[in-house]
Amino acid sequence: MVKMNEISIGRGLATSGTVTIVIGMIVFRLLPGWDALTGEVSSSDAWMATFFYHLFYALFVTIGTLIFLLELRLLKGRPRRYTIAVAAAATIATLHLALNVYGLEVRSGIMLALGLVAGSWAYNMAIFYITQLFHRNEASGGN
Repeated sequence: MVKMNEISIGRGLATSGTVTIVIGMIVFRLLPGWDALTGEVSSSDAWMATFFYHLFYALFVTIGTLIFLLELRLLKGRPRRYTIAVAAAATIATLHLALNVYGLEVRSGIMLALGLVAGSWAYNMAIFYITQLFHRNEASGGN
């Protein structure tokens, strides 16, 4: 039986994909690339194009989350939904900052996909272990 804060693989993947699409679209809307996109097409077409780009991104972020969840299952770890949501948001925000603010050029779709999978896995692992340290600290009385 899954406790309220713990998450199954299916729910983890759904959380990762949903957060990637929603947060990614919001972050992209706030960056300068949005003005360039709406200068070429209408606002509704820009939202539709952004949705499909983030659907593609969500696929690879979710694959990274799947690897993380399977690895944690082997290690008997118990991830929480918020750690997966924060990791997905951090992954897509980092991608947008790298591409739009810092001008990173991705020459291959395969490299972008591998970067998203690796970034998603790394953020999931880092956030999971950081939260484990906080929970362990709370359980020991704060010392």
